Amino acid sequence: MLLQDIYHQGSWMFNSLTTDIPIHIQLKIQSLFIDTESSDIIIWGHSNSGTYSAKSGYHWISQISNLSSASSSTYSWTWLWKSKLPENIKHFCWLVLHNCLPTNAFRFMRHMTTDSSCKRCHSSDENLLHLFRDCPDSTSIWVALLFSSPSFYSTTEFTNWFTIHATSSNGVLFMVTCWFIWKSRNDFVFNNNRWIKWHCLSQIHCSVDTFLQVFESSHLQKPLRHVSWISPLGNTIKVNVDGSSLNNPGRAGFGGIMRNSMGNWLLGFSGFIGIATSLQAELHAIYNGLCLAMDRGFNNVIIESDSTIAIGLVEHDISPLHPYAPLIKKIRQFQNMDWTIAFHHTLREGNECADWLAKNGATSDVSLKIWHSCPPQLSNVLIADALGVARLRA
Repeated sequence: MLLQDIYHQGSWMFNSLTTDIPIHIQLKIQSLFIDTESSDIIIWGHSNSGTYSAKSGYHWISQISNLSSASSSTYSWTWLWKSKLPENIKHFCWLVLHNCLPTNAFRFMRHMTTDSSCKRCHSSDENLLHLFRDCPDSTSIWVALLFSSPSFYSTTEFTNWFTIHATSSNGVLFMVTCWFIWKSRNDFVFNNNRWIKWHCLSQIHCSVDTFLQVFESSHLQKPLRHVSWISPLGNTIKVNVDGSSLNNPGRAGFGGIMRNSMGNWLLGFSGFIGIATSLQAELHAIYNGLCLAMDRGFNNVIIESDSTIAIGLVEHDISPLHPYAPLIKKIRQFQNMDWTIAFHHTLREGNECADWLAKNGATSDVSLKIWHSCPPQLSNVLIADALGVARLRA
């Protein structure tokens, strides 16, 4: 069977199939934009660009073979990457939890040394738990920092011990202390320089105070911004467009509104495209906005979207293997026609009318609906836009 057997002039003819296709599969197929003018090409479907990379291949193999590891979706590292620590300490903690530090026990197991004992105390094998907690040099640091709870020293499984305390309210102090214990251990092993306890404690406290101060200041509340719809000049028509995907991917639709320099409603549109991503919906909104603007004979058009990604794809070169390349190609063809068009980005607070229409399209089953007049739900928003009323954006 060929594509032409079930696709004709922009319509899918699923009824011509002898085998029933589940509705959710039909909706996914329905969202595809078919370019009948180009030759077929093979793309890699497991990356956003359509091109193969070792990273995307690894993730795909991991998913289909269910080879879960500490770095897979079964273990979330969000708590670590969002912690208030510099990147080198985050990476250090990541190595610790992957058992990648070259302790003497680690090196002995890999036949890199004949001695697995701790060089600081010579009383036990230098595994991770001994290195960071049970070595007398390390224990004295923890006691001085008031980590004196019996539960702190009773756990015998290292990963649980480290994770529990790293994700606690004292997590920053805990991870910074582990970092300096490791540094002091290395200074002794390689330089025979044993750190004085109070020198180590001073560096720990100073670093923690600095990190917390720096990261707190970088997360200060952003100043409020005032966002309003900007009317076009002269005889230019502005087409605000938006896409909506209810679960991304999920039921998806597009919407848009055409207005003149007075902010008057000229035309609205919305439509359902099937099961698709929000980016697909954004691109469909741009495409349909351009089609309708050309059909109505407008010569100067501004397409305004709140999706920086969609605008970027339209304005810059992309790989022909991109999953949405056929749709982007169709959009770009409008730029070669006898009219003036421009693509602008706006913030969502200045795109409320298009947002409402896009959500309406996603919840309907109509492929394209034309709104010749403003729906009552948007009348106040339309007036506010025309008057230049600003919305607050944090």
